[in-house]
Amino acid sequence: MIAAPASPADHHETPSTLSPHPGLLNTAIVDVRNGPLSRRVRLALDNGASISLMSESLASSLRFKRHPQKMELDGLMGGGRSRAYVQATLHSLYSNDFVTIKFGVVSRIPCATPPKRPDDILRDPCLKGKTPLADASLGGHLDALIGSLDVIQCIKGTPIYSRESAISATPTLFDWTIVAPLDSNQSQPVLKVQIRDDPLHESLQQLWELEKLPDEPIMLTEDIRALEHFEDTHSRHSDGRYIVKLPRKEHPPDLGSSRNMAVKRFLQNERSLKRKDKLSQFQDVLQEYISLDHSEPVPASEIQSPHYYLPVHGVIKEASTTTKLRAVFDASAHSSTGVSLMSVC
Repeated sequence: MIAAPASPADHHETPSTLSPHPGLLNTAIVDVRNGPLSRRVRLALDNGASISLMSESLASSLRFKRHPQKMELDGLMGGGRSRAYVQATLHSLYSNDFVTIKFGVVSRIPCATPPKRPDDILRDPCLKGKTPLADASLGGHLDALIGSLDVIQCIKGTPIYSRESAISATPTLFDWTIVAPLDSNQSQPVLKVQIRDDPLHESLQQLWELEKLPDEPIMLTEDIRALEHFEDTHSRHSDGRYIVKLPRKEHPPDLGSSRNMAVKRFLQNERSLKRKDKLSQFQDVLQEYISLDHSEPVPASEIQSPHYYLPVHGVIKEASTTTKLRAVFDASAHSSTGVSLMSVC
């Protein structure tokens, strides 16, 4: 039987449109660990993703061992590629729960947009007593994504759902995660990942695709510690200069005696400058350090262990139009234990 098309007179349905309704992603803040290294990050638990993914910056900062595995990724956020996977352990911030998951490494993970009014969601009756939350800010920058098969390992109980507010709470290893509708004018990235095993496609793509730098800077553990040290200890002088405390390694080697070495270097420098008739000029340079508050005399009674005598010598550059003689400090000079100031900082 062939159905004839309905005439306009026979069609009485009211035209309608399908409007997307953005929703809050299931997110959690966890400690990601690799041996002694750890980092606190936000991740999404996404039932729509077929595999778990981790950003390049996170994998590099924790120095994960990478296992080669080429994967082409398709999804609504566009295609991508993962060349390796890592195995990471995720620990809850509020309990001893943890889970070990394999993650494919990708350049970045899309951000999870937090709600404009998170308090409206947190005050919902269905969330009463559901604390602590795995992510109290309900969104933000993401460093990892847990796929559907691994999400199953993370769930500890039955989700609770409110028909009135369309909010649900799920007990997980990382404590309660929240799913809720967002304001109609907010958008949320759609995280959908599928694997495409297509060596031919990859080979052809490599012929014309240029390698791109990561969208986010790759920071090693030392870089992160240096940034945290600066933020915790820096201050600004009244003249506008920045002052920061001298950093030290977490487990520095023993710093031995350095006075004899510094005195020996001082006398050598003094004899050399006398021969070149530059000693008084060098003394003026050191006096300028004191007058500018770049250095100050330390009374013997205030010298505590560990301490380090920093050797200094003069460098002459006659061709210079501004500074013909300058002082150079040597923090690499060895103390009695063979350890220098540079070795402990």
